[in-house]
Amino acid sequence: MSVRRRDSGSVPGGADDASGAERALDAAARPRVGRSLVGAVVAMVILVALVVILVLRSPATGPPAVRALLLLATGVVSAIIVTGTRRLTHLAAAATAERDEALRQVKLLGDVARELNSTLDPRRVLATAVRLAAEIASPPGSLPRRANYCLVSGDSVRVEAEFDAHGDYIGATWPLSEHPLLARAVRERTPTSGVLDPATLGPRVRQLAGEQQVGHGAWVPVTVNGELHGVLAVAGRNRPVSEQEIARCVAIGRMLEMALENALAHEHTQHAAHSDPLTALSNRRGLEQEVADRRGRRPLTVLAIDIDNLKGVNDAYGHGAGDRLLLHVAAAISATSRAGDVVARIGGDEFISVLFDANREDGVRVAERILADLAHPFDCRFAPRVSIGVTDASTDEDLATLIRRADAAMYQAKRTGGMGYSVAGQDRAGGWTTSATDADRPS
Repeated sequence: MSVRRRDSGSVPGGADDASGAERALDAAARPRVGRSLVGAVVAMVILVALVVILVLRSPATGPPAVRALLLLATGVVSAIIVTGTRRLTHLAAAATAERDEALRQVKLLGDVARELNSTLDPRRVLATAVRLAAEIASPPGSLPRRANYCLVSGDSVRVEAEFDAHGDYIGATWPLSEHPLLARAVRERTPTSGVLDPATLGPRVRQLAGEQQVGHGAWVPVTVNGELHGVLAVAGRNRPVSEQEIARCVAIGRMLEMALENALAHEHTQHAAHSDPLTALSNRRGLEQEVADRRGRRPLTVLAIDIDNLKGVNDAYGHGAGDRLLLHVAAAISATSRAGDVVARIGGDEFISVLFDANREDGVRVAERILADLAHPFDCRFAPRVSIGVTDASTDEDLATLIRRADAAMYQAKRTGGMGYSVAGQDRAGGWTTSATDADRPS
């Protein structure tokens, strides 16, 4: 599968869009302030001109009434000038604040586009989206709102990502029917907002809303490849989410859809490249990657497990029967391995199990459990049979060396009749030998 990577330039609100919007907002703000300034100056000039005319047309020795009238007119003009100046200052400050907030929102949308497109990890994409949604839906100077991303499966809702300085509810679940507003967004596939009325909420959602002290919210459905993936939610503690804030969350939701599409496609491609399509276990490449990521200097034990006579089963009963046998053996190995161990199918009939922080005795116990689990026939026509090689490692041995040594021990088990295990051991001269042990064979 090819991965389509959209950069921020192709996403609304990207870096190029942000700089262009800043210039547009700046150009729009300047005429508004300019018109207010010109109007105030013209009014002041007219008033001052009137006062001057009155003064010039009145003799200095005029009646006291005229002089009083001139003084009154001068005072009125001065008051008007002061009031107009204050009004002008207020208008200029309001216009500047409006422009600054609009520029902040444009910058945040640009940040959303850049950050969402900077990773192909779906978990990081969601974490980034909820953090920026909480910030972009918050009034300037206030604490960020609470935001989360919910996965919806049937009637079940699960919080997959969250941004909230007052708690951590990742992993919280509840029935979809307990949250009518969220259910409406899912059902209608349209953004929804409203008041979280405790009387309409189910017990689990009512409890969560009370713990988080939220009373309002907005919910934006997110669709990937034509299917609902989840819902981006923003909650308000003290006041409703405004229409402008909802519109910004919708914009984030649309960018999130594109980023998730890229990330999920990449994840699918990576999984396909590192897993076996039949058993869904890791393949050789996936095994090497997992061991390299996790090993460090930890001791390892490796089991090489090979199905005895898989070709004979394919020839006698068909490849469908052979596939069922492979799946049965894969399930038995996975079920009997320890938590944290890695199981892989690296060949047609061969599996590898890597045990971390384990010694040879641990490997023998796992081998015995695998053989015991496979001792019972799963098909009336044939019973599964495997040969197992066990080896442990010093901290400086690479995985390829361990697999070769486990393979040699596994072939020793085959030579003794199969359906058993063989352990590679170090002799006194420093070389490696194998010793075979037959497990109880099914009658």
